[in-house]
Amino acid sequence: MKSLKDFVLRENDIERNGHIYCKACGKRVDGELVDLGFTKFIPRIKCECEIKRDKENEERERLMRISSLKRDCFSSPLQHQYTFEKFLNEKGQAYKVAYNYAKSFEQMKEDNVGLLFYGDVGSGKTYLACSIANELIERKQIKVKIMNLSQVINQIQKSAFKLDSNEIISNLSRIL
Repeated sequence: MKSLKDFVLRENDIERNGHIYCKACGKRVDGELVDLGFTKFIPRIKCECEIKRDKENEERERLMRISSLKRDCFSSPLQHQYTFEKFLNEKGQAYKVAYNYAKSFEQMKEDNVGLLFYGDVGSGKTYLACSIANELIERKQIKVKIMNLSQVINQIQKSAFKLDSNEIISNLSRIL
């Protein structure tokens, strides 16, 4: 391409004063002539409309990925809403440990540090575990799976005759 006549016009383009502009936002979309020695071309520059559309598409894809990760992670749709901000006892030790774990997850993973919640029914174990999961899914789009001990045992029992224990543990830990 050696001249503007070789520039591919799109439906929303308009030619004015020897340059190409977006009809919608008015931004110039034809760049300066680039000479590579063996060929010349005029690059296309993204207009404000394209930049906005790309950002909207990226955000839509991010939200779809988050939604998919949450469906795979939780056994109940209610758990999608469990967050640190909504936890009622944010002054408690368990909250602080869970919150710091989520915020420092990359380091925790590198150091091979895990968490095991135990306590009385209704003490917030599941809520805090789901809060960590939601934080990791929303902030980093990390694949997480929430399972209580009975679900882990059921998984092992179902697989007892098909997999050895190392393979079961490997499958369970493959999540991260």
